[in-house]
Amino acid sequence: MAQANPHVVVVIGLGGIGLAIARRITQGRKLLVASRTINMLSPAIKSLQYDGHDVVTHQADITDYKSVESLAQFAKTVGNVTAVVLTSGVASTTATTQDIHSIDLIGTANVIDAFLPVVGPGSSVVCLSSQAGFMVPLPLTLQKHLATAPRDKLLDNEELQSFSDARAAYSVAKLGNIVRVQAAAKAYGLRGARINSVSPGLTASEMGYSALAASVEYLEKMKKTAAIGRMGTVEEMASAVEFLIGPSSSYVTGTDILVDGGAVGAYRWPEGTQTPALEVPDEKATPVA
Repeated sequence: MAQANPHVVVVIGLGGIGLAIARRITQGRKLLVASRTINMLSPAIKSLQYDGHDVVTHQADITDYKSVESLAQFAKTVGNVTAVVLTSGVASTTATTQDIHSIDLIGTANVIDAFLPVVGPGSSVVCLSSQAGFMVPLPLTLQKHLATAPRDKLLDNEELQSFSDARAAYSVAKLGNIVRVQAAAKAYGLRGARINSVSPGLTASEMGYSALAASVEYLEKMKKTAAIGRMGTVEEMASAVEFLIGPSSSYVTGTDILVDGGAVGAYRWPEGTQTPALEVPDEKATPVA
């Protein structure tokens, strides 16, 4: 027998990480999958359905606020929206600066604004950002603009437009996601909801391998210099989202979880910590009482 008002998880974008998240967090809940190209997701959706997930779909373009607003209102008719996860995005190695601005920057702002009236007590929203958001230091004036400017004015900034290279624009957009989430936490808190971001590092997914193919030297260097020395898995990214969606993170909001295998730390501090060599304890030493 169907629930009268089921708990609904909205996953926007169903790439490798999005699919892993959907599998991880939707047990016992209705899953609403949204994408601009929903027809292209048929194999992934069928796979979820075959595994017993209750899936509903809706076409939505995150670059268009009206489209995202329609998605949010539709989600409310499906049931009680308890979680929203935004995974849609483009890679800096394959996208134009314009695409990065419209999808990664404006798209995230649209989702944050459109779902605010829909969430309620206990709801949790997670936006995927990237380790790239930690790679470029930005002036506080630009950070404030990215965090607080009205969504229709986000691109109206000379400092933002000065980052015209796609890789730099990507880093700016991803830091923009992080500070936008921070700034939105108060408004979400007034509705009893939480909002956070997750910043994946280089991940073994279709987008990750596509990025590797487009910029092998740079990304191989990032992989090798990471403290763990490998790519992350989609399941590891999904675990971070699962934590933020679940009750164990009930006091966590307005923050970012960096899941990068130590890549940012190695990038910032390549010399490492200068620590003395560890001494092997003397087994014959008298234990301290």
